Amino acid sequence: MTDEVRRSATREPERHPVVTKHGLIKMCAVAGNIGGALIEYDGEVKVAYSHQKEHWVLLRDLYEKEGRLAHWKIYEEMRAAKRAGAEVGDFPEKYLPEEVLRRRAGQVPGRKIWTAPDDVAADDKPRAKARA
Repeated sequence: MTDEVRRSATREPERHPVVTKHGLIKMCAVAGNIGGALIEYDGEVKVAYSHQKEHWVLLRDLYEKEGRLAHWKIYEEMRAAKRAGAEVGDFPEKYLPEEVLRRRAGQVPGRKIWTAPDDVAADDKPRAKARA
């Protein structure tokens, strides 16, 4: 076994920010030896189908969808600063994608909320009295 193969097998797997259906941002690893939230397909990192069904999405994809890649670069700079050992505060919400804020506000994708119709007619029939 060469040193390069040994290093690649034992190094920390690459992590990517993924948004859950409730708007939480989780750092998920791409690991080929276990099933997880992320997979690598044709050299591209994607959310695994099992997690797509739960409405998980890559944070970068949300930035790209909203045309806010400049904010994605700011997020990446913050991550790089953390990895370099800098003390970093919370990422400003104003730079997060609108979809993340909607999910955090309770507008969960795929959520089915029942509401009563507005035009319910009153029941005009008299009710029978109970017999004693």
